[in-house]
Amino acid sequence: MIIWILMMLDAISFASLSFVHFHLISNTAILLYAGFYLIVKFFIFKDILSALDLISGIYMILVFFFVFSSFFYYFILAWFGYKFLSMFVPLS
Repeated sequence: MIIWILMMLDAISFASLSFVHFHLISNTAILLYAGFYLIVKFFIFKDILSALDLISGIYMILVFFFVFSSFFYYFILAWFGYKFLSMFVPLS
């Protein structure tokens, strides 16, 4: 159950970053909360793959304070795509 909650929060985080990246919404506080969520999740799990969450969270906070979009968004897209795909496709 907790995995589904974390996955839903990841989806909300990525959606908020995507909306700001493509200028569908202006900079909102949910982007800041999503960035802090990903950083806290890194410190809870302390995993190598969670380090990518840390990087994503820092990027979201930077986008919140300094409104910009960069090619780095597509690396985060690939990371979240991998996470969502691995959630729904069994590997064994």
